[in-house]
Amino acid sequence: MIIRKVKKADGSKSFQVLSTEGGIALAAFDTLKAAEEFKAAEQKKFDAKLAETRNKTIELANGGKDKVKRTKKAKEVDNRVITVLAEKNPKRPGSKAHKAFEQYKNGMTVDAYKKLGPYPEGFIKYDVKHKYIQVQ
Repeated sequence: MIIRKVKKADGSKSFQVLSTEGGIALAAFDTLKAAEEFKAAEQKKFDAKLAETRNKTIELANGGKDKVKRTKKAKEVDNRVITVLAEKNPKRPGSKAHKAFEQYKNGMTVDAYKKLGPYPEGFIKYDVKHKYIQVQ
């Protein structure tokens, strides 16, 4: 809401409280103080309605529950077994991928491989796709 100062035809002034949507005049007052008090009261009503709507939305999103319990999601352990199919390391020597490939051991789980270093999941996917390793 905004307050606009308006000069009347007789030279006096008045203050209009306008809505921000469409600029519709909600009320007119002779003093700025009265206009500001009206604006503050209307804003308070609006804020209360908005808070009530948000609370209802949250409640609906939570299946009717008032509070959401937030728990840490347990990390899943990937127990799939890696089998190395390549006879030698196919990666360029000195690269991160070469070092990562050196870490593969037959019978090792995917989870154990991930704990060896900060190797992206993409390394495993790439190596499986290119048939350097097999994961079962």
